[in-house]
Amino acid sequence: MLQNLRTLAYQQQFEVLALAAKCYYLEGDDLQALLLQGLAHAHLGDHQQARELLVQVQQRRHELSFEAQADLGAALLLLGDTAQADLLLRASVRQMPQQLPQQAYARAHLASLAQQNGRSDEALEGYRQAFGHMPGLVMVWSNLVRLLLDRRLAGEAQDVLEHARAAFEAVQDQLDEPIALQQKAGLDLLQWEIWCSTEQFAAAESWLSERIADLGEADVFRQALMRSRQIGVMQRIPARSMSLH
Repeated sequence: MLQNLRTLAYQQQFEVLALAAKCYYLEGDDLQALLLQGLAHAHLGDHQQARELLVQVQQRRHELSFEAQADLGAALLLLGDTAQADLLLRASVRQMPQQLPQQAYARAHLASLAQQNGRSDEALEGYRQAFGHMPGLVMVWSNLVRLLLDRRLAGEAQDVLEHARAAFEAVQDQLDEPIALQQKAGLDLLQWEIWCSTEQFAAAESWLSERIADLGEADVFRQALMRSRQIGVMQRIPARSMSLH
């Protein structure tokens, strides 16, 4: 059951995770379920609730497995406790076998921390390793593709995107519809960015026109586009491809 809960985190289904982890904790008083509930609330932006739950977890931290310590590190990273998160995540990576999905999850969060601190080479290598072991880890997709595009490694970025899309399609039917639409829009946006980065402007503009013509997809795409603007993606995209009517 715990691995099923963690899979929800890998898929970024955090509302589902918050409820499922709460139910599992109430049924069996499992500390790791309480931790995953706190992680979900941290991702959903409810930091006060997350901290209240994680205080209970940290009081019994000696009971946590290395897999659970990776979850705690991820949650603390979201809450801004980067020093403690770094220690927990590094310990988890050292102690867990590479074949465990949770090891890739810990590596991805270490890469995120490196990226936040401007260590882009370290971040790129961490995301590569995490993706190599676990292509379905959603948090890696956009970060890895964009770091590769920053280095003009468009061919590798395209390969990553194709593997990410295959991983998404394999589990698409298991996702809540809004999550599936959001992730598909994010993947489509990455393809658009690759086209723009490689000056395939005709393909980029044709695809964009089709998306905007479909009002159902347009709203989801606008949301993905706005998130991308916040992280500077639009610097790679020509002005004539940016009009959303």
